[in-house]
Amino acid sequence: MKKISGSATAYDPDRLPDTGNVNVTGNCSCGNRKISKDYGLFLTYPLWPEETLDSISSAANLSSDLIRSYNPDTTFSQGSGLIYIPWRDENGNYPPFKTSEPGLSGGTIGGITIGIVAVLLFLAGCLYIGVCRKKSAEMLQNDKQAQLTHVQGINIDISVEFSYEELSTATQDFSLANKIGQGGFGVVYYAELRGEKVAIKKMDMQASRQFLTELKRYIQYGDVSPKVDVFALGVVLYELISAKPAIIRANNDDEPKGLVALFDEIFRLADPKEGLVKMIDPRLGDNYPLDSVYNMAQLTKVCTREDHQRRPSMRSIVVALMKLSLSTED
Repeated sequence: MKKISGSATAYDPDRLPDTGNVNVTGNCSCGNRKISKDYGLFLTYPLWPEETLDSISSAANLSSDLIRSYNPDTTFSQGSGLIYIPWRDENGNYPPFKTSEPGLSGGTIGGITIGIVAVLLFLAGCLYIGVCRKKSAEMLQNDKQAQLTHVQGINIDISVEFSYEELSTATQDFSLANKIGQGGFGVVYYAELRGEKVAIKKMDMQASRQFLTELKRYIQYGDVSPKVDVFALGVVLYELISAKPAIIRANNDDEPKGLVALFDEIFRLADPKEGLVKMIDPRLGDNYPLDSVYNMAQLTKVCTREDHQRRPSMRSIVVALMKLSLSTED
């Protein structure tokens, strides 16, 4: 009769007491693909005295060589110890040895995932910083532009651009029927663009060349910054207000004086409007709104500042002139 060992006492297997501890040794094995892939389920079997390899293989209906191959260091006649025997599942079949699917291990996949998340977070942070810097730069530029183009209640908005074809259509191909005026540098036409009444000036090329010649002479006698386009427009506006050339000579022997310098002297007066009246084209008589001309002269003064960095952009000037035109009509 075989005995079951519990603590330090041996018990009859058919008469186990209600009290006491029974030690059962177990192990788990999934097989060995180097020996055979046909067996993936194993039974942990304790060796008993008087048992041999042949008796175990006969009881398990397996070859002795197969059992020995899975237990190479075991002495089967020693009557103690554990061996591993291929076993059947609940359907009576031997489950095959399952090899792991090819691919990355769980640790590798986890490491890659963490790396990807870290890179995405880094890129998101860079994108956020870039957007914030761009918004800050835009706000700074807008503030700077507002400071440059604010002249006594004249707020400069973003300018609107029109194609030549759109201007031509609005003026009926610059028809004489739309002509409302003419200055020293071109003809002014009435038009309606995108629901707004506007005045369009078409520059005369020959007059423009004459103006540039007078401007090169002004550069010779004055100090003009590289932002000459805005400065040049300011000179043109002063000419329109006063009907005087950019360079004034009282006599052939007198030193020439620039129109910009004359207007600068007016704005240094205690009452600039009184001095401005003396500079306005005398052909207009009293038929003009003084406040509108004064605002236009102030805008022109901003265009002709000595510090070119403090001058407004050309687009801002055009928008300001359009606003002045509309306010004059109202």
